[in-house]
Amino acid sequence: MKKFQVWFNESPFASYLRALVAVVISNAVVEFVRVGHFDFTNWQTWGIGALAATLPTLLRLLNPADKLNL
Repeated sequence: MKKFQVWFNESPFASYLRALVAVVISNAVVEFVRVGHFDFTNWQTWGIGALAATLPTLLRLLNPADKLNL
């Protein structure tokens, strides 16, 4: 479990997964409030959200002051 915790804390891929989960949950809530049910016909919104989730990871990788920068 300790090995997973270290990976989850330091890996750029784990950083992307955290951001992606936050975007997917946010999109799901907004879609549910807007339509009243989960509707994936507007797949472009979900794809754009997945692309936007790369921004925090990308910014972290480009930051030279980030100590966990790989």
